[in-house]
Amino acid sequence: MKKISFFILFLITAMMAILVLTSCVSQVYPNMLGRWEVFIYQENQVGVLIDFYITTQSGGSFNGEVVVPDGVLGTLSGIVQPDGNVLILVDVTVEHITDNSMSFYGAISSNNRMDGSFTFFEKGHAKFTASWTANR
Repeated sequence: MKKISFFILFLITAMMAILVLTSCVSQVYPNMLGRWEVFIYQENQVGVLIDFYITTQSGGSFNGEVVVPDGVLGTLSGIVQPDGNVLILVDVTVEHITDNSMSFYGAISSNNRMDGSFTFFEKGHAKFTASWTANR
């Protein structure tokens, strides 16, 4: 009887451990893939329209390009948390512009919308901040 009790207790403990570990590891990250139309608000609701093309995503990290009407502005890398908080960093790689970057911090408010704050950096120093919104 003790061997059967020990075996059942061991089996139940193993099953509980598997359930707990699976729920900890298998967090669901929002899907970031696709084209996001991004509007950066400046003064008086006038702003800049750019596109994020997110082409790869692995768990919470993703990569892609930032496109403007003249062509590719730069590469983007970002992370998204299961709760929808997003951080996107853009390395501006246009030929005549060097040492510029952008950061977008925000949250996903629905499957196809996110918004937050934006900072433009020139030579490592924050040049200006604004707000942004993106739709897919």
